[in-house]
Amino acid sequence: MLIGVTNPTSPKLETAEEVRDHLVRAARFIPAELLGSTDDCGFSPYLIDEKPRHGSPDFARHVAFAKIAARVRGTQLAAEELSGVAVGAPSAPLVNGAIR
Repeated sequence: MLIGVTNPTSPKLETAEEVRDHLVRAARFIPAELLGSTDDCGFSPYLIDEKPRHGSPDFARHVAFAKIAARVRGTQLAAEELSGVAVGAPSAPLVNGAIR
């Protein structure tokens, strides 16, 4: 089950720690081996032919990539926490954004 952990309609960058916290909270209700992360809908406001509501297309693209990076790192942190692996140790494997 994928959990939307980043808001693509807002320029506010989520931190990796915020993403981790969302996933760790979700793991109280969903088994960790079935849990994964995704963006909360799509990044369509960042298409080059559609003006974003905030900033230029280049700024919007930068924000989108930063949000994706935070989601990937936050998912790694959640996988480490949920598997009991210490941060900095070899992390739990991720498959397509899923915690395994």
